[in-house]
Amino acid sequence: MPGLLPHPPVYVAARLPAGERLTIDADLNKPIWKTVPWSRPFQDIRGKRDAPSGSQPSASSSTRVKMLWDESYLYIAAEMRATDPILAFCTTRNQPIFHTDSDFEVFVDAAGCCHNYKELEMNAINTVWNLMLSKPYNDGGEELSARVAAPGEPSYFEVHKQQTAARVVEGRLGGRNGPKNGQGNGDSGDDGGGRVARDGGEQRDGGSGGGGVGGGGAGGGSLGGGSGSDRAVSGGDRAVSGGVGGVWWVEVALSHEETVSFQPRAPLPRAGERWRINFSRVEKRGDVNWVWAPQIAWDASARSFKGQVNMHLPESWGYVQFGDKRPGGEGEGEHQELVGEQVVGEGVVGEKAVADGVADPLWPCRAAAAAVYYAQHEHRRRHGAFAPSAAALSPLLPPNALTDGTLHLRVDLASETIFYARVTNAKGDGVRVNDERLTELVTSGES
Repeated sequence: MPGLLPHPPVYVAARLPAGERLTIDADLNKPIWKTVPWSRPFQDIRGKRDAPSGSQPSASSSTRVKMLWDESYLYIAAEMRATDPILAFCTTRNQPIFHTDSDFEVFVDAAGCCHNYKELEMNAINTVWNLMLSKPYNDGGEELSARVAAPGEPSYFEVHKQQTAARVVEGRLGGRNGPKNGQGNGDSGDDGGGRVARDGGEQRDGGSGGGGVGGGGAGGGSLGGGSGSDRAVSGGDRAVSGGVGGVWWVEVALSHEETVSFQPRAPLPRAGERWRINFSRVEKRGDVNWVWAPQIAWDASARSFKGQVNMHLPESWGYVQFGDKRPGGEGEGEHQELVGEQVVGEGVVGEKAVADGVADPLWPCRAAAAAVYYAQHEHRRRHGAFAPSAAALSPLLPPNALTDGTLHLRVDLASETIFYARVTNAKGDGVRVNDERLTELVTSGES
């Protein structure tokens, strides 16, 4: 739709065959993963247009992901290639890993509501940090985790069914007992057995005791020891280490039960359902931030869309759609022909994309509601109060976004500091957003 943010990327995840279990050991050469397509490579968090020159990752520092699902878990595999040292200093669970380490992050908002979304950070030795955000930090949100609170306290949040694993498959670690501040390429001091986290982050050395979902399996690969290019094969491509860098893999099983917790309207996975999701790779203490879906938001003060260095813009994340298709095989339903990342289109949600079940049919409403949220906060900054009507807000909205009759905007004020806005399509379906970015679906007939 003219004037609105283009539809973000969608990854259609294949469904794991019934009765099959996936061992979480960070071995991405498992036959089932080889049948699953990779996402497109990550890009600078600000997107291609707004990222500074030289900030985009090269092919030798690329990141990509792939996904599977079953009735209990969303499975994620990721490959990070590096030309700089792979750093892993954090060894204690629930530390802010991105402060010091090479960091892989997963963000999931199963309800698409921008509140109570989940975040996972992990490094190359499988140290993890799990947290839930009550709402984005810019809206006064707080971290809920075992890092900031003890069990029973209001800010406590922890997971117990998640399983993760990480391994370096090319090169050596620079961290822990290795060099500081990203200099050189030292030995991690690990015993080479790998590390597997299970049952809410309990870390165990790899080996025969390291298990995965549904059963035991071999532990992770060589950590700190160069494994040679013969072991660095991923998705048919040979991973080549350059200089002091290398390649590392992670494998994650996110429990559906824990992902939808504290989100009463979040749908449980079924064929055709979708969640909001994004992935981030952080290097050099946050100076480098590469993502799957760029964080682009409406800047009402400049009246343009701009890339932001802020992962906590859930309205800008991509989607994972739960598909019918089995990896490398046939499907059983209307989404059977779809698997892997899908191109929805530039600037519009095409009719074919909606018909294929790839695009979110309410994306125009979501995109418009997000623009309304930013415009309202700019109006309050300028005038001391939120706009009382759509007409009063119009000068701060994207040009032509709500003027062609396709969408309808209604603004209600509970006070000068609390607003509710509803954006609906011709059928009366749409979304409602408030001053704290809480975004909820509405259907025709709802007041």
